[in-house]
Amino acid sequence: MEFALPEASQALYMKRVSGQGREAIRIKSESGQEIEKMPKPTGPTDPRTIRLINLLERSARVNEARIWLRVADLMRRPRRRRVEVNLGEIDRQTEGGDTVVVPGVVLGKGRIDKSVRIGALKFSGSARRKIADLGGRALKIEEIVADNPKGTDVKILT
Repeated sequence: MEFALPEASQALYMKRVSGQGREAIRIKSESGQEIEKMPKPTGPTDPRTIRLINLLERSARVNEARIWLRVADLMRRPRRRRVEVNLGEIDRQTEGGDTVVVPGVVLGKGRIDKSVRIGALKFSGSARRKIADLGGRALKIEEIVADNPKGTDVKILT
């Protein structure tokens, strides 16, 4: 775990504290004040994303579909490292009628000429409009999992 530590001149002692399912550092300053610092979270903290990861892992276990484990792993990344896919890239990587999962954000840059079912964490407004104009569907990943629990014929775009 990463901790942002104060400079040595600001602290009399630093002690690693763990217990109750957490880990922290206890710092005592020259003024005698004791401060407990928690590490910065690096994974998802959004409750919806956490529920989605749990759903994907459960679905992978129950249906023996390893594809959902892969999607869960990709979604567990910090937000700054999550996938952003443009519609032009989706158009190049897919055929008409394909089902695609993007474990991140779908952006509206580029053209899409095929009717595709796309499941993603989020869509930009222009991406959602362009997909709907061609008769495709912009869905939540939860809906893709509910429609296809085994994950057959689903492509992951990263």
